[in-house]
Amino acid sequence: MHGQGDSSLVPPPLTRKLADFAAGLAYEEIPEEVLSVMRDDALDSVAVGIFGSSLTQVILATELWEELGGAPQATVWGRPSKLPVPVAVRANSHAQNAFEYDDTYVWSGFGIHPGNNVVPAAVAVSEMLGGASGRDFVTALTTGHEVAVRVRMGVTSAPCGHNYTALCSTFGAAAAAGRLLGLDSQEMQWALGAAGAYVGALLTVPPDSMVKQLVNGRAAEGGVMGAMLARRGFTGVENILEAAQGGFYSMHSSSFDFSRVLKDLGQTFHCVHVHAKRYPIITSAQHAVEAACELRARESFAPDDISKIVVRTNARSQKSTTGFAVRTLTSAQMSLAFGVATAVLTGNILPEAVSESALKNPALVRLMTLVEPVVDTEFGEVKQESGGPAQVIVYLKDGSVLRSPVIPDIRRMTTAEIERKAEHLISLVFSRQRAQRLLSVFEALPALPDIVPLFPLLAP
Repeated sequence: MHGQGDSSLVPPPLTRKLADFAAGLAYEEIPEEVLSVMRDDALDSVAVGIFGSSLTQVILATELWEELGGAPQATVWGRPSKLPVPVAVRANSHAQNAFEYDDTYVWSGFGIHPGNNVVPAAVAVSEMLGGASGRDFVTALTTGHEVAVRVRMGVTSAPCGHNYTALCSTFGAAAAAGRLLGLDSQEMQWALGAAGAYVGALLTVPPDSMVKQLVNGRAAEGGVMGAMLARRGFTGVENILEAAQGGFYSMHSSSFDFSRVLKDLGQTFHCVHVHAKRYPIITSAQHAVEAACELRARESFAPDDISKIVVRTNARSQKSTTGFAVRTLTSAQMSLAFGVATAVLTGNILPEAVSESALKNPALVRLMTLVEPVVDTEFGEVKQESGGPAQVIVYLKDGSVLRSPVIPDIRRMTTAEIERKAEHLISLVFSRQRAQRLLSVFEALPALPDIVPLFPLLAP
């Protein structure tokens, strides 16, 4: 175990070892289960990003970037424009994260969203290069995801206020982009070193502004920029992760463990635990929302009959989801009360349920006031790859008490469920026919000789 300021221990060449892995991973070394997860994640990421392109906060920013212009190298998802690769990646990552519907990976209760850096980076670089085989594309995705989640796993405790998606996933974007650019181990090390020095990641909650999601776009941009510079011989900080002064872990964690980053590297793929979100709401509230949906499906009751809704979770699940007023859609999607109340009212949380009109619905507003989060000591232990557990208890005016099952871990979406989610989201922006064509591309992804057919489907 290495702690900040501990100069008595000589750290391993951590950055170089990750660079070696990223530059050298072969498609044949990737387990079939991981390949399936990467395919599903790429589809989910693109669908969520296309939908996100229609949101106000994304349009405002993207219109500015389009006005500034530049080389038309990569498609801006959901829009009839192309921009320089780093800018297109920034825009597409921003769109993918803007609705709290992008993928998630949880380690010891801390969630990151690697796909919103890795997938836009891989898609844009592939387009700039004129295409890539399905195998090369999926290998790049796997490389980027695994680097991102392993960097996150090295943090054993962290100060409040960092956005770890931006901090960790920028390395994933660099690895994915670098892989497609054909970087060798030395160049990949430079790419990681440049990406890590590029981005900061402050996280202020409640996020009433439009800035929260843009941080991840900047991180994705930094990762791609690092890889593109390294290809030109631009040297990065070769020990960016392990440096005692100004290094990633010394600056962004209270304590860290390099062995967790490197253990079984190339043999165990932790990115297999990356999964699509079932509900468009913060990861920390997913367990409670699922509990509320389970209760709604099992019990018959009218929302008007409810007198109180108790939500049992651990303290970490409430850290970013309670203690603030819900005034905007962004703050609603960070809110435990909004998520549980919506699930109790509708039995689900679909994209259509997260709207300005929903925030004005008297029935929903009333239910939100009845939500009482409780930190339960029985739920104090957080599984390494989970943010749970959670339970929802509904008290009725007639004295009845209805209890959901305890949700120890959220149900992972199946491939069929992810495809339905993707088709629905894409159809809200494009046509259903376009959605089905995109699904066909991703279904055949590993076998495609070239992913060029994907690119025109990303724009109107």
